[in-house]
Parts: sequence; C-alpha cells; structure tokens
Amino acid sequence: MNPTRAALLASAVLLSAAASQAQPSPPPAVPAEPPSAAPASAPAVTTPAAAAPQPAASRRRAVSPGLASALAAAMPKYSPPVEPPPKTAEEEAADKPRNQIIRLPTVVVEGDRPPVFTERQLYTRTELARLAARRYLSELDRGVLNRFTLPVVGQSAEQRGMTQYEEEERQRNIASANQAVYLLKQSDPAAASALQRDAADAYIRPSEFTRISTER
Repeated sequence: MNPTRAALLASAVLLSAAASQAQPSPPPAVPAEPPSAAPASAPAVTTPAAAAPQPAASRRRAVSPGLASALAAAMPKYSPPVEPPPKTAEEEAADKPRNQIIRLPTVVVEGDRPPVFTERQLYTRTELARLAARRYLSELDRGVLNRFTLPVVGQSAEQRGMTQYEEEERQRNIASANQAVYLLKQSDPAAASALQRDAADAYIRPSEFTRISTER
C-alpha cells in the first residue's frame, strides 16, 4: 500500500472517532407516569355570618326638648275631615243619572287665584294709545278723515282713542264703586258712607250730576 494513502486513511479514522466522542449522548428515556385519580373535592369553607348592622347614632336635635315640646303644643292639632253619612237606597236611586253619564266626585280646590292683569299693566303707554285708536275709531276715521293732525291745536287718533278709553274705564270704576258701597252698607253704613265720598272724589267730575249710589 502506498504510504501516503495509508497516512490519509489513518487520519480520517482518527477524525471520525474524535467527532463521535464530542457529540453528547441522548438523555435516558423517562417512563411515563400512570394518570392519577381525580382529586377529591376540597371541603367547603364556611365563612362566619356578617355581623348585624349597628343602629345609626341618633341625630342631635337642633333645639332643646323643652323648646320642641313648646312648639308642638302651640301647633294646631290635626282634625281629619268628618266623613259624610252613607246615603240610603232612596238617595242613591235619586242621585243615579238616568242618561248613563258618569258623575265624578265633588272636589274642593283650595288655593290662590292667578293674578288678572289689566291692559294698563300689559301694554306700554304708546301701545295702549294705539290699541285705543284701533278699538274706538274706525279705519275710515284713522286712515282718511283724520290722517293728518294739525300741530298744537289738533289731536291725533291715539289721543282721541285714549280719551274714549279713559271715559269707559271711569264708568267701569263708578259701577264697581256702586256695588262695593251697596255691599258694605249692609254691614257697616258708616264705612259705606266714607267709601262713597272717596269714590265720588276719585271718579265724579264737578260738572256732572252723577253720584255714587248706595242702591243697586
């Protein structure tokens, strides 16, 4: 055999042996464990019952007990309304509607009436004059016959309308004063006479023969 070839063969054998020693050996196989039985259910943990809530501390009164009792004694006592006696069979038969109309129970409403505003409270002075002109003067009067007003000596349509408006208002006040004087005379004639004089001074003109009457 050729000495060179023999040397190469020996070198290859040595390299293969060194490589096989350098590789780590695989770990030994571990036998699989058999499946274990299902774990037993854990015992129920009992929690102590929640403590009952403690009553809240009573609020401190703003007034003393003596003052509270005095105020309670001064307050009017509540008296429930007296229930009406039950109706008899004859009254129910007479009260029953013949035309099948449902009757609602009687209700008493207590409270203040809403305020009633007058035209003087709702309108400005300029708008009230325009309203009076439209109410008491015709369109022919306002638009054609008296379309223009003479300065100084003439009166505008608004001024003439307000004159009639104030006269009608004065007549309403006289009628209202007459009724008030008549009602007051039934209980207090002296007060009725004083009211009659005051109303006459306020609403009656010196050139008139009208007076505040105490009769209806």
